[in-house]
Amino acid sequence: MKILITLFLISISLYAKEPIAIVSKVRGVVKFKDKSDKKYFTKLDLNSPIYFDSQIITKKKTFVKIVFLDDGSTMTIYPETELVINGLLDNRKILKDIEILHGVVKLDIANQFDNKFNIKGSNSNLNCRECEFWMQSDKFNGDKYMKVNGELNIFNQSINSQISLGLDSTILSIVDKEFDKYRTTISERKYLESLMLEFDEKNIKNKYKNSNNLVEETNINTVVIKFKNAANIEKEIILKYTN
Repeated sequence: MKILITLFLISISLYAKEPIAIVSKVRGVVKFKDKSDKKYFTKLDLNSPIYFDSQIITKKKTFVKIVFLDDGSTMTIYPETELVINGLLDNRKILKDIEILHGVVKLDIANQFDNKFNIKGSNSNLNCRECEFWMQSDKFNGDKYMKVNGELNIFNQSINSQISLGLDSTILSIVDKEFDKYRTTISERKYLESLMLEFDEKNIKNKYKNSNNLVEETNINTVVIKFKNAANIEKEIILKYTN
């Protein structure tokens, strides 16, 4: 009986430590820890595995992008950001639940089918099945959401109110205040574009092509990730990066 219990506990431990994502791009020194630990000790490198309960922090001029292994959803984490990756595994599907403590992130979420991707900010929650958006979170200034595409539903628990985010619009959620919804400003767009340019995320699909549409072969590395989605359809993610 003791042997069976021991084997059961070991199997739970191994299952709990199964990677759910990998680092596809990193700039500078980015660190992570288990959320129960007090200090950051571990550095994230290219292709580092990411597990549930990982807490990631970026400093000035640092950046990291991760890819979830079940469906290819990506989370891009910009400088001076801290977040926790929560969730659970359900029949080989990763139920994703991200807590943004502060900072700026961009999420490109593939179809979750019968599940939802949940994001928790300083005072609000967002969920969607398939979407792309930016989020800025600060416990003093609230949570700001800027939609790229998809259907986004945002809930502010302090006022028990929910709102959907339209195209080219921004929503600001602050504790004990009604949502502030407005058309995304030019200055906001320029700020986000500057972040993307700084870390080579702007027009990344075309950055490796010259004027003759030939791929430059020098200093280009490729990572191929194969996975199956919830519909058991096989897909590949091809990541290219320079040294």
